[in-house]
Amino acid sequence: KSHPDVWQNAYWFRVRLVRVTTGDAVLATPSEASVIIFDDDTWPGNIPSSKRGGWGISLMRYFIMADRKRRGEKWTKTMISMCWLPVHPVFVSTLVQKILVDQAIASITDAGPTNNIDWLYWECVLLALVQLVSLGLNRWADVVHTRSRGRTGGIRQVHRADLIRKFMHLEHSEHWLASDSSWLYCAMFDADVATGKAYFQVFVFAQSCIALTMSVFLVIGLAVW
Repeated sequence: KSHPDVWQNAYWFRVRLVRVTTGDAVLATPSEASVIIFDDDTWPGNIPSSKRGGWGISLMRYFIMADRKRRGEKWTKTMISMCWLPVHPVFVSTLVQKILVDQAIASITDAGPTNNIDWLYWECVLLALVQLVSLGLNRWADVVHTRSRGRTGGIRQVHRADLIRKFMHLEHSEHWLASDSSWLYCAMFDADVATGKAYFQVFVFAQSCIALTMSVFLVIGLAVW
């Protein structure tokens, strides 16, 4: 599958020529050809040369953009589900317990013998249902982001496969520019760091920002209430 602006290794394969579709040419022996496909995009994300310097912010941004294009819809699902996960423990559970204890239960205990408190019990049931539905959505978001994040097969193994293909397309003399342990170290450790410390941290950072924002608004709202 082709991804515009996403760097890919050069590929080569052999084809068998079976007929001439246009022109006056004729097939000759041998009717085979080697096809090499080169990618003139720069890694990552076809980043311009002018943005390769500095503190590496542009390099990180283009790396994230390239992985987002490669993952497509699954990247979006992972981001939405990761940002939804803090909603239940930070926002819903806090409000449900606050309303249940300080409003519903307190009103039941303070009610007199002549007061109608049936609606307060129904309010408790409604709050319990809200908590249950929120818990179900939280579990659903956890399953979605676990299935869609692709940290192993979708990102880590892709970078390792790119490195192996890059190694195989080098000249034999270029293999010795780095030791064999360095190639193995890059394939195992560097690909893992790029996945855990760069790719996945985008989702964690967004999740933390959402959780922090909800916490601030919740604290202010409860203080006013």
